[in-house]
Amino acid sequence: TYDQNGNAIGQITLPTESWHGNGYEITVTQVLQVPLPLIPPASPTYATYSGLNLSGTWTSPVCGDDRDQLTPEYVTYGADLFPTCFEFISGVTYAFQFSSASQNFPFSTQMNRDDTNKNDHPNWAILRVSMLNGSLSVQMQYGQQITINSGYRSPKVQSTKGHPHDRHIHGDAVDIATTQGNYTRMRNSALQASSHQTCVEDFATAAADCKKQNPQCNPYNHVHVDWRRVASPPPTAPCSANWMK
Repeated sequence: TYDQNGNAIGQITLPTESWHGNGYEITVTQVLQVPLPLIPPASPTYATYSGLNLSGTWTSPVCGDDRDQLTPEYVTYGADLFPTCFEFISGVTYAFQFSSASQNFPFSTQMNRDDTNKNDHPNWAILRVSMLNGSLSVQMQYGQQITINSGYRSPKVQSTKGHPHDRHIHGDAVDIATTQGNYTRMRNSALQASSHQTCVEDFATAAADCKKQNPQCNPYNHVHVDWRRVASPPPTAPCSANWMK
């Protein structure tokens, strides 16, 4: 207990806590206190998608921030993934929890760059540990600093590229910046870094996708690498048949 100035002037006996089966009860000198049942918070007005509820896929829009708008994009754009609030990571958490990766691949300029550029959801991204470790491994194999053009993409951003199920929305893919002169070296570095786990896009596939999006596109400006093979559960779509594994 405290006086009016906040000074401790005495102690009281703490209550005895016990579990009685039908609710949490606190007994203090024969007084029984039972809290009211928990009432879920009201869903935002944009939560109009089937399955986005606490009893369904655990993708209920109750994160309390703009993840409540990001999560439903996976339904709106027909993605093959239904993430929970806790699968997303903020830039602050990324820098604190994955300091080595964040020092080499900053959140807003590399790992979440597409969303940042398009002002979609710049504060949140899915960044799988397999991808972060894999990117560092590619850099080690390459022998010098590499730059990631794009890491995570939201379904809305990814849909503009014509591949709504691309691994970027899963948070286990990166496009590593390169040039025509260094393309083969960069791609080989990705293959040699962890070939038993990595999917590395071949040039023919990259060129075809590039031309489909923009006739002026330069297919030599990046190497797509992803770590879908270590996803849990594994995806139904393996590396493309003409990708070296």
